[in-house]
Formats: sequence, structure tokens, C-alpha cells
Amino acid sequence: MDTAYILYGYIILIVIMTIIYLKLDRKDTLKDIVAILSGTTIALGLLNYVTIAKEKEKQEELQNKKIYIENISTLFVKINSEYMAHPEELNDLFYEFYGYNNFPLNKSKNNNISSFEFMVINVIIEHLNNMYIINPSIFKDLNIRNRLLCFTNSRKFKRVLSHLKNNYSFDFISALIKEGIIRQEEINLEGVSIPIV
Repeated sequence: MDTAYILYGYIILIVIMTIIYLKLDRKDTLKDIVAILSGTTIALGLLNYVTIAKEKEKQEELQNKKIYIENISTLFVKINSEYMAHPEELNDLFYEFYGYNNFPLNKSKNNNISSFEFMVINVIIEHLNNMYIINPSIFKDLNIRNRLLCFTNSRKFKRVLSHLKNNYSFDFISALIKEGIIRQEEINLEGVSIPIV
């Protein structure tokens, strides 16, 4: 309800009560009128406070959504632009990300992680961590989860995350596991060989 309408209603109520007071013979009714007006003033004040608080909360929620949508968009644009700039170097990694949709067309059996692939995966993990810091419930969003599963289905991604997981907070790694984006056993790999970058 708009607070302007409440204010107009309150002014009309005061005018009506004043007219009633002037028409009445008994002036002790003034106490009753003041009591009614006082109660309504307090109620309207509380209603106004609650309305403003809800509006502020709604604006903060909208701002948080904008921030993490921008982060998600930026992440995917950066990753895809890396492939566009270096298709040969990232062909194997991008097959692991998107190969289930037949992209790229030529599947390679190369399981080694190149230095360039390592850096790209590291950037992805950094972005995921930053998004988690901004909004800890981000991985509950179905759209985000579905897009992230492209990355986390990759064996190379799992190997790099397994190698780097101690660089990130326990909460971040736990959120990935709890939301089913990655399984604990997938990042508990031992003796992961990472290229010298």
C-alpha cells in the first residue's frame, strides 16, 4: 500500500473527527477522539516503517541478483572468449566442457593438462569463489548449477580443483559438494600432476 494514500486517509480522518467534535454538545468526547487519533498515528507509523523496510530489503535483493548475474555473464564470456582466441590450445579442455553437445567435433584422448588449460581452469575457480563470497547461496540457483556442471564434469577441472582446493575456504568447497556440483571423492585425488606454468 502506498504511504501517500495512507497519509491522505489520515488527513481525511482528522477532518471528519474535527467536524464531529464541533457538532457534538459533549466536549468530553475530545478525549476519545484524541485516543483514537493517537492509536491510528502509532499504527500508521509502524505500517510506514514496515513498508520502507520491506522496500529496502527488496532493493538490496535486486542489487545482489544484478551483481551475481553480471559475474556469471562475465565468467562465461571470458571463458568462451579464451577459446575463441586460442582454439587449438583449448580444444581438449573445451571438449570436456561442452563435448556432450558435440562441440568441438574432434575428440582428443589427451588427458594431460597444459599450462594454458591450467590457467583457464584456475580463472574459472577464482570466479566461482568470488561469486560465492558475494552471494553464498549462488549455487542453489538452478540456472547457475546447470551451467557450472559443464565445467565440473571435466576430468581436468576436477584434477586442478583437487590440486588447488586448499587455497580456498572450506565453506566454498563444502558449498560445491553440498549443492551436488561436485562430489567429495572427485576432488580427493592423490598425486595430481600439474604442469609447470
